[in-house]
Amino acid sequence: DSSGSANSTGRLTVAGGRIDTPNLFVGAKGLGLMTVSGTATVSVNGASADIVVGDLTDNNRTNALMVSGGVVTVGDNIELGDASNTRGRLLLSGGSVIVTGQVFVGDAAGSTGEVEVSGGIFNVVGSGGTDLVVGNAGQGLMSASGGRVDVTDLVVGEAALGVLAISGAATVSVNGAAADLLIGNGAANNLTNSVLVSGGVLTVGDNIEIGNGAAGFGRFQQTAGSTLVTGTLYVGDAAGATGEVVVAGGDFKTLEDVLVGNAGLGTL
Repeated sequence: DSSGSANSTGRLTVAGGRIDTPNLFVGAKGLGLMTVSGTATVSVNGASADIVVGDLTDNNRTNALMVSGGVVTVGDNIELGDASNTRGRLLLSGGSVIVTGQVFVGDAAGSTGEVEVSGGIFNVVGSGGTDLVVGNAGQGLMSASGGRVDVTDLVVGEAALGVLAISGAATVSVNGAAADLLIGNGAANNLTNSVLVSGGVLTVGDNIEIGNGAAGFGRFQQTAGSTLVTGTLYVGDAAGATGEVVVAGGDFKTLEDVLVGNAGLGTL
């Protein structure tokens, strides 16, 4: 029924074989739950080729795409929480998710987006712009406790709250042409935008810029694990911004300079 119902629930389980579709909506008219496992292949390959999880306004139910095996390929974007007062979640515990475009975690104002990676491979190839945005216009929460995350650049806290937590045996690699990690990137986004490292490995191919939006706020906190920055660490990067770095354990290494209070207020 194309009209749908906000109180309805739709479930799709793909454990083998192949699904090809131009776009995929999980939670378009009601609660949507999709599971991909085993040897399944799901390919989203149309003109826009998006996966949208949570697309119904004021339907504050947790729509979810759960991948424990197989392969999911996306020709353009993944948008988690694409309408106000809705939730979209991606859970990856095995298999692989490969995105040619961008990933927006908390895409629309008033939404909540979540990504949990405990295993498998999450690869955001990127096709222009910022490739992985945690907290775009809605609240974005991302955790990596295992598996591998590869992105070409990463923003935590664009126009809304963004939090990225790295722990366990996770590997997170920012390795594109620009390969920057930006924390607190939106103008006047003075929420507690944070990257929290308590285990695993974080590698950044260029710079980490904390407090990168005018009058914004960003924090980097490490208690264990390792962080390697090939470029420069900017703490309080933009005018009027505040950046904080707290290292209480683990290894933190930068191959170029550390600038505390670049154009904003910085604390290390």
